[in-house]
Amino acid sequence: MTGVRGSAREAGALWAARSPSASAVRLLGRARAELLEALHSPATTTDLARALAVTPSAVSQHLRILRDNGLVTRERSGRSVLYVITPLGEALIRVAGG
Repeated sequence: MTGVRGSAREAGALWAARSPSASAVRLLGRARAELLEALHSPATTTDLARALAVTPSAVSQHLRILRDNGLVTRERSGRSVLYVITPLGEALIRVAGG
């Protein structure tokens, strides 16, 4: 797998695809719902921070909570760590109308 790397335009493509549903936002909070939607493509913390215009540490904190609850997982790809939405995360977004 490869993450989105490079320009801000490429990082923006992560987020441009879809925004979270109102139900997902109410359930998870805006930041976590946006992260789950952005993870339809594997990405690094830095990629996600650029795409969502937040700090990498904020993304990392939210990803840890999502990972602790089985909604995302991480995979090593060379020197990078990529985050990926799990089937449970996909189901939650689908049920919440995302």
